[in-house]
Amino acid sequence: MASDTLADALSRQLKDDGCPSWERCLTVYTEAVRRRSACVDYALTSKQEAMLRQLRALAADADAGRLPRGDAFARIQYVAPLKPDMHSCVPPPSGEEETPASALCN
Repeated sequence: MASDTLADALSRQLKDDGCPSWERCLTVYTEAVRRRSACVDYALTSKQEAMLRQLRALAADADAGRLPRGDAFARIQYVAPLKPDMHSCVPPPSGEEETPASALCN
């Protein structure tokens, strides 16, 4: 949940041709996912880490022309409903105490 908005923003950015270098955009995305997971004290699983590496590889293939960007985008969309089972950065309901980790999240 902490990274849902990142996946949505990345999808729009790629779709709207807002990434001259897809590999750079995916690198920024994967770093942000890792930061947000740390924010909520969540360790990404090996499967989630593999998914992040796969996204960057698809982006590198698109940048190098080994994979048409349309095909790369479709594969990224397939791989990255990247909505890992993370704790939410949404503040707790009123009456519940906020944890320090959720106070740090953006």
